[in-house]
Amino acid sequence: MSTVSNRSAGTQKTQRGIAQGNVILDPISGLPVDVIEDSLGKKRLAVDANFTAQNVDANVELDFDEDSVSIGDATSGNTLAIEADGSINTNVVIDSASGDNIAIVDSDGNELNVNPDGSLNITLSGIEVPNIQNIDIVSANTEQSYTFPNNTKKFAIGARGNSKLQFSYTSMSSTFVTIYPGNNYEESGIVASSITIYFQGNKAGDKLEVLSWK
Repeated sequence: MSTVSNRSAGTQKTQRGIAQGNVILDPISGLPVDVIEDSLGKKRLAVDANFTAQNVDANVELDFDEDSVSIGDATSGNTLAIEADGSINTNVVIDSASGDNIAIVDSDGNELNVNPDGSLNITLSGIEVPNIQNIDIVSANTEQSYTFPNNTKKFAIGARGNSKLQFSYTSMSSTFVTIYPGNNYEESGIVASSITIYFQGNKAGDKLEVLSWK
């Protein structure tokens, strides 16, 4: 006599541990692929691969209409600013209380200083002994010339006697400066390395007196 069971066959599950499952093999060496743990504790597949880097030419074009490059100080974060006229704004503050000092000096070395009470003081540079020349006026109303020492910055000329002088920086025709008896002519702030004057007096035997400074 047979016995019939009403139970279904059901499904049996087998729990797999970490040692079970598929094994990935290296197709070349046939060895299992390693597993490593990253800095966050995640397990990752370790891939032994060779990479070959090739030289690549990279051209970078910067256009002020679209791009922006800053030049700045990494410590303070201050950057150069370009003004609308193209000048550079360095955002520099001059403060005498902080020890800043800027000298204002002219081409002759004369210096402008600010006194403690806020008034201005002009310090004149030392003036060297001038070069003195006495040039004979050989003939009346006859043009002569004189070349100053190189790099002359200032000069003064006049007649010793009662001659009326005429002088110019080019050979005279109708353009000249007249120096009347008893007067001198002075010129300063000269930047030319070499300078020649052309002159004549209306009395022979007089002398042209010349003083010049470098």
